[in-house]
Amino acid sequence: MSKYDTEIASVQQSITGQQEKIRRLEVLAMKIQRKDEHIGTLPTRQLDLSHDFWQDKSDSVIRQVIQRRLQFWNNQNSLASELIQEIRTEINRAQNQVSDFQADVRYYTNLKQLEEKANV
Repeated sequence: MSKYDTEIASVQQSITGQQEKIRRLEVLAMKIQRKDEHIGTLPTRQLDLSHDFWQDKSDSVIRQVIQRRLQFWNNQNSLASELIQEIRTEINRAQNQVSDFQADVRYYTNLKQLEEKANV
């Protein structure tokens, strides 16, 4: 057993861990994307106010309430988009680490082969 075998095994475990992280992040991004799409389809311009609420209120109060509700849903939509962007950034980072780990495996494999040739 070469001294590089443990390094190769360690790096391969790191690759597996990063791939699992990427998979979980992609699932999370997909769930948030679905929620974002759902929020985007809500009929926020057609929000109903109960008759008891708006009775005896001025039009400006009703408009303010509707505007606040609309702003809330727009903020939810923006938040979902920001979360998706951050998750995508983290996925890219993890993919870069996987590439680096794969390069490390190739490096240690080459060193192991050179050591084996030298010992022959």
